[in-house]
Amino acid sequence: MDIINKETLRHFVELGYSASGLPPLKKEALAIFEALQQLTEYSTAWILGTAMVYAKGEGSPQKACDYMRTQGIGADTGDSVTRAFLGLFLVEAGHSSAGEAVLNRVTEDADEAEAVGLAETILANIKRFR
Repeated sequence: MDIINKETLRHFVELGYSASGLPPLKKEALAIFEALQQLTEYSTAWILGTAMVYAKGEGSPQKACDYMRTQGIGADTGDSVTRAFLGLFLVEAGHSSAGEAVLNRVTEDADEAEAVGLAETILANIKRFR
């Protein structure tokens, strides 16, 4: 059972995501996602948020990928949106074929329209910039 309601969770997530790309707020963004991990048992927003801090705030998409994998996110594991971001971070880390494989898997699963759209957009951009 979650300790906070969905709207409050959404506000925390938005605040953390906004801070995740700002290197001076890296520590604060990580604290937000650490708190979210403690406050909700169902949302994986804290995993994605922490990975975003590594990828954007630290400029290390490889560290983001490594972190996501230690949290059990993979081509076939984790929610679809988080998996789509794993695919993006793999591509950004120079692992294009692995990233594309994850993104293709997300589009095949087609269980969340938002995740499928994100994965398709990333795949289209990969092909466009080759």
